[in-house]
Amino acid sequence: MERTAFRKRMKQQEAGFIFPVTAIIVLLFIGLMLNVLVTLQSDIAFTQKRWQAFEVTRVKQMATHDIISLIQSKEQAPNDIEGKTSYRMGDVTYTCQRKSDDVYNIYLKLHVGQGRHHLKVIYDKTDNAIIRWEEQ
Repeated sequence: MERTAFRKRMKQQEAGFIFPVTAIIVLLFIGLMLNVLVTLQSDIAFTQKRWQAFEVTRVKQMATHDIISLIQSKEQAPNDIEGKTSYRMGDVTYTCQRKSDDVYNIYLKLHVGQGRHHLKVIYDKTDNAIIRWEEQ
């Protein structure tokens, strides 16, 4: 008999205590999970943007290298060279204009993914060096 009275008294003292504590713990856990999900989404978006920037840079470098190789391969390079090159990551339209005897202005228009980028490179054929690299 004493046991049942003790249990009744304990239940009356704990009435309304367990549910609020459980609800608070559950809400804290849900808040923590939402914070983790938002951080994960932010990290994924950042990684995708960095990868796109890497691809654009890679296309710029590959196109510039290919165009410079084209200029070097010509014995008597013409005054103007125009063309289009396709890569796995995007397309490049270029125009080369002879500025002086061995100095060329190379204009590139890149279409990588959803973005469009413009680039101007000044190249010296004698020194085999890029004098200037301007992203517009």
